[in-house]
Amino acid sequence: MINIKPTTKKDFPIIATIRIDNWRATYIGLLPQSFLDELDYEKETNAWSEFSKNETNNVFVATNENHDILGFVGIKPFDDKGNIGEIYALHTSQAFRGKGAGKALIHHAVKLFKTQHINEMRLWVVVGNNNAIAIYEHLGAAIHIERTEIINGVDVPEIGMTWIDLDLMENK
Repeated sequence: MINIKPTTKKDFPIIATIRIDNWRATYIGLLPQSFLDELDYEKETNAWSEFSKNETNNVFVATNENHDILGFVGIKPFDDKGNIGEIYALHTSQAFRGKGAGKALIHHAVKLFKTQHINEMRLWVVVGNNNAIAIYEHLGAAIHIERTEIINGVDVPEIGMTWIDLDLMENK
């Protein structure tokens, strides 16, 4: 059984490890190797601690019956208007992939956004992360925009995906 709970301070090092390990495994050849090599667990831990201090941001972890952290989601408003939600980050532990944690975290984000009267949700995906794109499309997201981020001097193309009606997520 998967449980979703708000993060605590002791969760941030685990979240940092999951995110950095995922980036180093998933983004080889998609992000500059220098960027991947420079990722730092302590800095990432501190970044999540800071992210969570913003009252409009939320971080949740998915745990199993043994209280292992399976993954996490960081969510926030997409823009200043506050009527669109954003999945800022979503990662599942490589050890627990395919167990439903990612889907459970997405559904939790949807429920929270709906309580805030937000009915549209977005996220950014690095072009080439085809597994993530396929999962999000399966859950009802559609590609709506492209942009290029510059990371360590390298252009990294990203696509923005949107769920334009969160009510449609109920049965996905």
